[in-house]
Amino acid sequence: MLYRRGKTWWYKFEFAGLPFRESAKTKSKELARRAERTRRQGLEESYNGILHERPKPILFAVAGEEWVE
Repeated sequence: MLYRRGKTWWYKFEFAGLPFRESAKTKSKELARRAERTRRQGLEESYNGILHERPKPILFAVAGEEWVE
């Protein structure tokens, strides 16, 4: 559900039994609709374990050696 507070659009939905009510940080209704869809998609992917792989962090000792070189 999209709604306005002042000039800013907000979205509200429920996912996995939890309510999500966040600002879309835009004055455009279409951009707010896309922001809601993107947020919901991100939640669904993380919930189902379809996350994009992050690069593994470098150990401090290795980063220090690379910096010295």
